Amino acid sequence: MDYYHRLTTGLAFDRTRALRGGTIYGNFGDVANSGFEFNLNWADRVGEFGYHIGGNLTTLKNEVKDLGGIAYLTGGQSEFPTRSQVGSPLNYFYGYQIAGIYQNQTQIDADPIGKANNAKPGYFIYNDRNGDGILDEKDRTNLGSYLPNITYGFNVGFDYKNFDLSIAFQGQAGNKILNQNRAQRSKFSMMNGDAEFVTNLWNGEGSTNLYPSAYATTQNYNFAASSFWVESGSYFRIQNIQLGYNFQISKGEKKPV
Repeated sequence: MDYYHRLTTGLAFDRTRALRGGTIYGNFGDVANSGFEFNLNWADRVGEFGYHIGGNLTTLKNEVKDLGGIAYLTGGQSEFPTRSQVGSPLNYFYGYQIAGIYQNQTQIDADPIGKANNAKPGYFIYNDRNGDGILDEKDRTNLGSYLPNITYGFNVGFDYKNFDLSIAFQGQAGNKILNQNRAQRSKFSMMNGDAEFVTNLWNGEGSTNLYPSAYATTQNYNFAASSFWVESGSYFRIQNIQLGYNFQISKGEKKPV
């Protein structure tokens, strides 16, 4: 088991000049990465049968420590921005939190945000974080980081006489990814929709509280950067399978001259 802590200093980016205006490019930022690394392996033999098993797990905490005095940095795309600020992970997805789908007009009339934006059943319900009845910058929040909190892997292997078999598994958890295919359909209508999205669209009260209606997918109100477009990036997969057979080739004896 190991513990690691690495502070990277002097990250380069543009910042606004305090007195002269404009921007200046320089080394202003500090970012810390810390966590634990675990590694465990075991191997043994029982007669002609041998086996081994092993695993590893690494945790990661990524945190911006300094940005040279500025409040935050914006990155990513204009429609789907990322943000970096002190105390948070680097380049986390930044947008609105979706609270559900409007099911009927009564629900819209009771919500100041939906009413003010002429929302319709099948539209997104945006979370009003500060409760002021207005959807604005103050309602945007951290939607998750692309950096995984945990990466892991394990392997098993067996051998008997001349045969051997090994399997390696690998995965990660705790990270988010932007579903670019869905997100870009608002700009490029010729892009195909994935099956899960297309077959689960809202089509009437009570049909779904997760996916908007087909009509809603054509309206600007529903295009804002939000948690709907950000998904879990966790996965687990078989990385490699290997089956082998060892041939024993003996060398022939040299005959005397």
